[in-house]
Amino acid sequence: MVGRDVVQVLDEIRRGNGLSYAELAQRTGQPPSAIAAFFEGEGAREEALGMALAGALGLRTERCVTCAGAVVDYYKSGIYFSSDEMEMLRLYRGMDLPVREKLVGLLAAVYNADRKNGR
Repeated sequence: MVGRDVVQVLDEIRRGNGLSYAELAQRTGQPPSAIAAFFEGEGAREEALGMALAGALGLRTERCVTCAGAVVDYYKSGIYFSSDEMEMLRLYRGMDLPVREKLVGLLAAVYNADRKNGR
């Protein structure tokens, strides 16, 4: 069983990624009602669904036995982003590959210029 505190963290990550229950249902192959029940506290919160949701949210579940372990690993790895950072990532992921490549090139040029100028 997945504890309420772990469910709350998963829900924060879900909201930070801008994902709906329907999108998570699609990613996990579960019905939207099961996803809603998991997050809203209706019914049992099974570990298998918690792990599927953690994986769908981008947590590294292959290294963990429990959903709580995946959440701890997530925080320890320093990949917790603010809502603004998650929005930037969402926009980036929605870009075509040529646009992504141009953006990465631009960021690399800015980074290199800053290093050259001692910033």
